[in-house]
Amino acid sequence: MVCQGGSWSFPQPFDALPVVSLTSTESAPRMVAATALSASSVMPLSYDGAGVAQTGDGLACLAVGRWG
Repeated sequence: MVCQGGSWSFPQPFDALPVVSLTSTESAPRMVAATALSASSVMPLSYDGAGVAQTGDGLACLAVGRWG
């Protein structure tokens, strides 16, 4: 799933916190972090090389876990 700014809700909640992998889809180098994670959603944020948040960046999200 690709998310741009904001949070992404999973199709259905997991039994417990999923393992989440976030990757930037931008051509410039980025550091990506999850600023919030629950069994039902993740809020990713991307930062440029200077550490400035880039809220409009495209991010790919992979969540692995057991459905509730």
